[in-house]
Amino acid sequence: MFNEIYKKYNRKIYNFIYYKTGNEIISEELMQETFITLYEMRNIEEMSEKEIKKVLYTIAKNKIMNNNSSIKKRKEKLENNISELTDDIIINPESIINERETSNEIKDALNELTEMQRKVLVIIKSNGLSYKETAKLLNKSENEIKQLLHRAKNSFKRILENKYPEIAARYKHASKLKSIIILVLTAS
Repeated sequence: MFNEIYKKYNRKIYNFIYYKTGNEIISEELMQETFITLYEMRNIEEMSEKEIKKVLYTIAKNKIMNNNSSIKKRKEKLENNISELTDDIIINPESIINERETSNEIKDALNELTEMQRKVLVIIKSNGLSYKETAKLLNKSENEIKQLLHRAKNSFKRILENKYPEIAARYKHASKLKSIIILVLTAS
């Protein structure tokens, strides 16, 4: 019986979730979770088709709300982490560059990136989130996040090299990118 229900409703539930989230990966995950929850219900055999349909959409709606709540919590945690990073850096002044001009120039270079490139760069480099976590947070695919990060790093490097060659030389290695972003965050 469950297989029949799955075959009949999996596409409809996926489309419903996709309409609400706009994200293929999240829609696929939540659709699977919806059917797992239905499968775990004890009285599924006793339900009419109308009741099953109603239960499926209710479960899907709840999964969407839980997912949105999780994303909101993740965003709040991200904001708190940024605040904590700022506090940690202020406590350890040797870990930041004390040149205000450098901070302004770096901020200027970051502002030349697209908004999405800037977000991805800050989220991944200063908060250490994975591509998957960042993708979920920004409702993008992992591949889109990888592309955005790659383009952001290249654009940022090019901007620094063209506008601020001294700074570019100082931060030549990619491993120092995190320091640059933290510097800018603490100066904000």
